[in-house]
Amino acid sequence: MVYVRNNVNIILVLALVLSLLMLAGLTTIYQSSYRDLSSNFDKTSTGLKETGRNLTKTQKELDQLTATVQLRTADTDKFNKLYTDLLVVKGSLETELDKAKTQLKDTNEQLLKKIVELQNAQGTIATLSLSLSDAQNEIDRLNDRVAELEAQVAELSN
Repeated sequence: MVYVRNNVNIILVLALVLSLLMLAGLTTIYQSSYRDLSSNFDKTSTGLKETGRNLTKTQKELDQLTATVQLRTADTDKFNKLYTDLLVVKGSLETELDKAKTQLKDTNEQLLKKIVELQNAQGTIATLSLSLSDAQNEIDRLNDRVAELEAQVAELSN
C-alpha cells in the first residue's frame, strides 16, 4: 500500500501538473482567440462605421437625385401642359389663318372685279372724253361758222 500511496501521490501530482499545463494552454489559446476576436471585432466595427458613413452619403445622394427627379417630373408635366395648350392655340390659329386666307381670296376676287369695273369705267370715260372733245370741237367749229354767217349777214345787211 505504501507503494500505491506513493504512486497515487505521484499520479495526483502528475494529474495536477497536467491540469495546470492544460489550463495554461487553454488560457493561451483563449487569449489568442480573444485577441483574434477583438481584432476582428475592431475591423468589423471600423468597417461597419465606414459602411454607415457610405450609407449616409449614398442616402443624401439619393435624396438629391429624388429631388432632382421630382423637379424634372414637375417641369415635364408643366411643359406637357404648355405643349397641349400650344396645340390648342395652334389649332385655333390655323383655323383663323384658313378663314383669313378665304377672306383674302374673296377680297382679291372682289378687288379684281372692281379693277375690271374701274378699267371699264376708265374706258367709258376715255370714250366719253373723246366724244366730248369731238362735240366741243364741233361746237367750236359751229360757233365759228355762226360767227362767219353772222358776219356775212351783217355785211349783207349793210
